Amino acid sequence: MNSKRNQLLVTVFMGLCVLSGATYNIMQKLQNMSMGEKKNFDHPYFQTFLAAIGETCAFLFYFLKKRCERPEPSTLLSEDTFSHDEPPPFKKKLLAIPAALDMFENVLTNIAMTMIAASIVQMMRSSIFVYCALLGLFYLKK
Repeated sequence: MNSKRNQLLVTVFMGLCVLSGATYNIMQKLQNMSMGEKKNFDHPYFQTFLAAIGETCAFLFYFLKKRCERPEPSTLLSEDTFSHDEPPPFKKKLLAIPAALDMFENVLTNIAMTMIAASIVQMMRSSIFVYCALLGLFYLKK
């Protein structure tokens, strides 16, 4: 029962991701096609800034969720909570590398959005899943 529920939640989540990604691209293309009094709107850096603000807002919800889920202080000090089988602590500074690459990808995608059709940009963005799968097969043997 729980397995089917989890599969349904993953399916719904993936569907929402596809829907929101397509909506995001359509809105950006409509924004780029808007006409001003003197020239067209094509500011990919401004659009990337807005996307970064949206991603930062997701962190706010994450931290609020984590704050509400904090365990009691008395359970933090018990011997049972520490396991020798746990992986070493994660180095949070390593997140700067993929974050910088994501920002670079967003800038390039928004520049491409001003020059080519939104459908082509969406196909190029979606091709990352194929490349990740192939590299996972090749390098990870999975």
